[in-house]
Amino acid sequence: MVDRASAEHRETWQPFRAFHSFDYGAASWSRPRRIVARVEATALGTDARSIVTDIENVSARKLYDKV
Repeated sequence: MVDRASAEHRETWQPFRAFHSFDYGAASWSRPRRIVARVEATALGTDARSIVTDIENVSARKLYDKV
């Protein structure tokens, strides 16, 4: 995801954002949780962040930006 965002930014010179979500279960957790990842590439560099949530019926982009 990070490589793709960097490549898109280099190609267009426009800020680029991508979102992805997946389930993950750490050994210390009682059950798997949803991970929402966001990567952003701009003239200032590339930034990747993630959040852990129990919210399921919201898109990754909306969850990251609005909730």
